[in-house]
Amino acid sequence: LKWKTSNETNVSHFKVQRSDNGISFYTIGRVTAANNYAGDTYAFNDPQQIKTVAWYRLLMVDIDKRTEISRILKITGEKETLAFQVMPNPFTEKLDILFANQNSKQVEVRLVDLTGKIIRRVQHSAMQATLISMANLQGLSPGLYIVQLIDHGEIKAQQKIIKVK
Repeated sequence: LKWKTSNETNVSHFKVQRSDNGISFYTIGRVTAANNYAGDTYAFNDPQQIKTVAWYRLLMVDIDKRTEISRILKITGEKETLAFQVMPNPFTEKLDILFANQNSKQVEVRLVDLTGKIIRRVQHSAMQATLISMANLQGLSPGLYIVQLIDHGEIKAQQKIIKVK
């Protein structure tokens, strides 16, 4: 986070505050003010990675303990994804799932129906590039299904697929 002040008179410090819901804020750091009449530029690095969305604000504290709150800034994080491909699509009796993995040691691949019911699941010790096959799927009813790549209990990637015949 970076911010600039235009006038600092009797400013003691800034409390950097974060919220995970945009309502309840908690202090994650403190930055001492330069107390420069002409203003100054400041920066603070949040040590916690933003997975989805975080809200930030500053609590400006004067030397006499009076406070003022800045406007709220909403930051959207980048969700970590894995390169992921399911083939063939449409399929009849077998699926191959190819994915590139950078961080995980164990992943799960799930085949689910549109109600969320797990049809098939495969646990796999992940490597840099992995190919997982799901065979003997000819007994499934034709229709729309979803293949999900799960890492640490979180869906990292998913793809809709169509079962024919």
